[in-house]
Amino acid sequence: MMQLESTVKYDSKERHLLDWGLNRFVDDRMRIGHTSIGGSVERLPSQSLSQLKPTDRILQFGNPWVSKTPSERRFNHPDTVIPRVSNYYFWDNPELPHLLYKDAWNPHGHKNWMRLVPGGILSGRCDVRQERVLAINDQIRYHSDGKHMNWQSIVPKRRRVEVRGKRVLLILSSNGVYKHYDNLDKWQWAEQVQRILEARGYTVEVRDKMGRARRRRSQERLSDLLYDTDWAFSVSYQSAAVMESLLAGTAAVTWNRRDCGGWLTTPWQEMLEGNIRHNWRTLDVDLRVEQILSNTFHKQEAYTGEWYYGQ
Repeated sequence: MMQLESTVKYDSKERHLLDWGLNRFVDDRMRIGHTSIGGSVERLPSQSLSQLKPTDRILQFGNPWVSKTPSERRFNHPDTVIPRVSNYYFWDNPELPHLLYKDAWNPHGHKNWMRLVPGGILSGRCDVRQERVLAINDQIRYHSDGKHMNWQSIVPKRRRVEVRGKRVLLILSSNGVYKHYDNLDKWQWAEQVQRILEARGYTVEVRDKMGRARRRRSQERLSDLLYDTDWAFSVSYQSAAVMESLLAGTAAVTWNRRDCGGWLTTPWQEMLEGNIRHNWRTLDVDLRVEQILSNTFHKQEAYTGEWYYGQ
């Protein structure tokens, strides 16, 4: 893998010229960038499902309602896109959020890492690809000048995943996620979840999602909050926060099936039936992290097409 500089900002739009939403690969180089700058991708016209073909390889770049161009904010649910095309990939922040923390391996807090998930928006069942783990560890070691040797080193505060007490951390996503993916109102959903948990004897603390600028200023990382306080478990709607929870030793409950925690997380309905999946060793969590690293890439790998290995 090429040596990529930690001081360089690889996440600027000028490097790919793509807008949020659905895009189509038009050649086999799989370079994630617009064809006008040598990439393999063109925007799906009008974001219309009628433009899809069964042979299409589609890239969904994040959630389109955040686009600065109102006419480009049309959202197509992945469940309506995936059955219509040959391949579907979702591009967003990595499922190991620690890669984006501002620290020795990322001294400027750049968003140079990404997830490219085939067939869904969060990693489902997948195998460990050892070459991906080694490549990511190599970059962590290089960027931190050897202060950190592997991904485990950038998540130093670890505990066995256990249920501790009767406090629950409810971790919220941004408003549009609830509205567009399940036609829910964020705060009505949060209040309903809180009422259900309190009726079961839990004390609930709510953590809302901060904007990027606020996250940069905040000294309290979610991983620290999850580690430094004893929680029964965390609850999230649809978020890579489940991995921060598990890595910190806090059991994780997920509200819907879109979940990157695999067998380690407890589905909401299972929690209602009285079971919380816990007593996971750090080795169990490590295995899941190394599975999702199969879908984790440096953005420069995406731009050159190196991310693609036939998935």
